[in-house]
Amino acid sequence: MKLTENSKAQTISTDAVIAVVLFTLAIIFFFALSTDTTTRKIEDLERESTKLSGEIACKDDNGESLLDGQTVNEDVLKELAKMSCDELKKCLGLNTNLCIYFQDEHGGVVEIDTAEGGIYGIGCKEFRLTTEKVCGNNPNT
Repeated sequence: MKLTENSKAQTISTDAVIAVVLFTLAIIFFFALSTDTTTRKIEDLERESTKLSGEIACKDDNGESLLDGQTVNEDVLKELAKMSCDELKKCLGLNTNLCIYFQDEHGGVVEIDTAEGGIYGIGCKEFRLTTEKVCGNNPNT
């Protein structure tokens, strides 16, 4: 009888130790993945934003750039507005989705005039600029 009672007690304590070890490993694994991924995403976004700001400020083959100090070149802006999200990313040398938009002094999104009408922002339609304004959408639709 003593042999049976001891073996049950050993089984329960072994299961408890295994459960604690697995739980600890799961927590360590979770924190290791979440910390590394977040850091990597932030670094990627910083690199992409630096590249984007350089691309927008740089002059193209015609000597024109989107921004000249605080002035926006409307011809370049209209050319960018014609591009799809993928074309714009390729043109600017980016891997991540983007939306180029302007705000007024009150923080409101400024409508960009194009040949097809006005739009809110240039870029990928995954971006919501406000609850009702989506990047690249026409305000009249």
